[in-house]
Amino acid sequence: MASTPEAIRVYRDVRSRYLNAAQLPASTLVGVESLAHADLLIEVEAIACVQVPAPARKTAAARRPRKRAVHAAKKRAPRR
Repeated sequence: MASTPEAIRVYRDVRSRYLNAAQLPASTLVGVESLAHADLLIEVEAIACVQVPAPARKTAAARRPRKRAVHAAKKRAPRR
C-alpha cells in the first residue's frame, strides 16, 4: 500500500482499535517508495512491554491477627 493520505487514514483507524487514545505509545511512520533492489526485504525488531498492576495491598484490619487465633495460640503454649 502506498503512503497516501488514504492509506495513512486506514493505518490510523486500525491502530486506534487496539490502542488507548489517551495513552498512545511512541511510534514512527516512515514512507518508503522502494528499496535499492526489488528483491530486498526489511526486518523490524520490536520489544513490547505491558505494565501489570501491582497486587492490592491488605488493609490494616486484614493484617491484624484474628483474636481467636491469638487466644488459641496462648492456650497451646506451655506454661512455666
